[in-house]
Amino acid sequence: FLCSMIMVLVYLYKVKGMQFIVKWGGWYGLAALALYVFMASVRSAEGVFARGSGWDHVFYMVGVEFKDFAWTVTHFVPGGIKDYSWFVSSIASFVNGNVLSLFGFNKGELTVLDSAHTWSALFGIDLGIRTGIISELWFGYGYAGLLIMGCFGLYTTWLVDRIDSVREAEPLFLYLYLYSFVVLLIMGQSSMFFGVLITGIYVHVALWLIKYFRIKGRM
Repeated sequence: FLCSMIMVLVYLYKVKGMQFIVKWGGWYGLAALALYVFMASVRSAEGVFARGSGWDHVFYMVGVEFKDFAWTVTHFVPGGIKDYSWFVSSIASFVNGNVLSLFGFNKGELTVLDSAHTWSALFGIDLGIRTGIISELWFGYGYAGLLIMGCFGLYTTWLVDRIDSVREAEPLFLYLYLYSFVVLLIMGQSSMFFGVLITGIYVHVALWLIKYFRIKGRM
């Protein structure tokens, strides 16, 4: 849902311009927030105001992951969480399972080392808990995780530049798709991002091949 909202917002910015966003962006944000809270309420099988009637109780449904992050910071230190590996789970999410099996690795066993499954075990529940990229890198590498954040910053800069300069519809939607998941890393999980990234690469290669053979067929 959030991925779709981000894609639509950036697309409107590119097509309609900043004035349109300034004029209607506030209403768009409120509508998206209301719809998100409503969907979260339906998924959790409780009313929007089941936790209380104040706005703080409503926003609890949006920011619960950050409370989980605060609890983890209080009780754990970087490198001190058992069975958690940001690097291994991210690589496993990115690389095809058949390729990993050639080297004797099981994709499923490696991807469960990600934050969602690890925090699920910490809290003793069956649902995955997403605490965001900052949390993932902090508990994996401490301050050294800032170097990895820098790499994500360079990738995001390249992606924004491509969105701003591309003119064709197909690559534009592909870049919007990838950009939305970069934004969601703030409160999402890296294993999902890298799984989406490799899918985006597959699509990019497929589009390039279609374009290549189409041009070659006209020659």
